[in-house]
Amino acid sequence: MPSSTKSAYRRRCRAALETQDRSSLRRRSLAACARFRSEGCWRDARSILIYLSFGDELDADPLIEAALEEGKRVYVPRVEEERQLTFLRLNSLNDRWETGPFGIREPRPGMPAWTPLSSPGPSLIVVPGLAFDSVGRRLGRGGGYYDRFIARTRLEARAAEAKPPLFIGLIFDFQITDEIPVDSKDEVLDGWVTDKRSFFA
Repeated sequence: MPSSTKSAYRRRCRAALETQDRSSLRRRSLAACARFRSEGCWRDARSILIYLSFGDELDADPLIEAALEEGKRVYVPRVEEERQLTFLRLNSLNDRWETGPFGIREPRPGMPAWTPLSSPGPSLIVVPGLAFDSVGRRLGRGGGYYDRFIARTRLEARAAEAKPPLFIGLIFDFQITDEIPVDSKDEVLDGWVTDKRSFFA
């Protein structure tokens, strides 16, 4: 898939987000988080890997607060060398943050890192995006960070003959589309949850 096609699609997705009312997005964020908490994958998970929302992204902070209250282990992303993501333990949303390379909140180094084989399971990874389609294909912001992390985690699980964690997208319902431009490096999600509905592969 030509990169120009994906770039044009990202511009349309961002434009659609920018037209939304801020108070409406807050209400939809709360509705999506509530729906996510009702799903079996959430109830079963002992470790939650989840993004720290940025800009117009669906606000995942209510899910983080719920996970901490329920006694789940919570890990949030930090950008490391070679454009890789690592997920570090979070104890509270009041923890001190650093500002990452894109202006996104990041945990300070030194906290325990999530690993697929040594962290309490089952693990659930909550994935952001600009658009998902009806079968779980994902369009991110263009850096490839989550695609590399998903691919690496699935490969490590296969090598260890272990079941990989679930990768479930969290997004506004108006960001779901019939089909999105993808290429061979784009990883398919195991499902997604919006403010109105859920899909699991």
